[in-house]
Amino acid sequence: MSLAVIGTWPIPPHLSARIVANFAARVDVGGGPDVCWLWLGARLSSGYGQVPCGSRNNSARAHRIALEIKLGRPILPGHQANHTCDNPPCCNPLHLYEGTPRQNTADMMARGRARIPVLRGAANAATRPGFRAGERNGRHRLSDSSVRAIRERVANGERPVDLALEYGVSDTAISYAALGRTWSHVP
Repeated sequence: MSLAVIGTWPIPPHLSARIVANFAARVDVGGGPDVCWLWLGARLSSGYGQVPCGSRNNSARAHRIALEIKLGRPILPGHQANHTCDNPPCCNPLHLYEGTPRQNTADMMARGRARIPVLRGAANAATRPGFRAGERNGRHRLSDSSVRAIRERVANGERPVDLALEYGVSDTAISYAALGRTWSHVP
């Protein structure tokens, strides 16, 4: 990224020229204004870029710096830089907006990106908006037909621990599927 590209937005007074230069040197804007501008510098394990900010142990998230440059001010307290593109290393200010953690969670749920632990009882995965249940979930190991077979076999007295070995899942997964705690959308 060049300083000319970010020069169209006001540089917030709280950002030094050094921070802005560090940011600009590590962003790939080669694809144009509409594509993701990927962070080329150091990243966290979550994929978010880290901009060096002076001392050795001081850094900021790259997408936050990008949004603050776009806004011309610091991000408001209690707010964060949220992506519209769902791409953590993206630093394109056009793909970022200032929002609350609650808004970010709502976006995550609406786009089906949530990694939600299995809840017990009535509040199961099938009742949560945005969660991809069953075969629609990319991490599924069972299928609708295998769940039907498991339910029938457990009802006929087969042990979940034996079925778990056959289906390659835990005996808890078999028990929950048989009881309808998971896969409750399957009749």
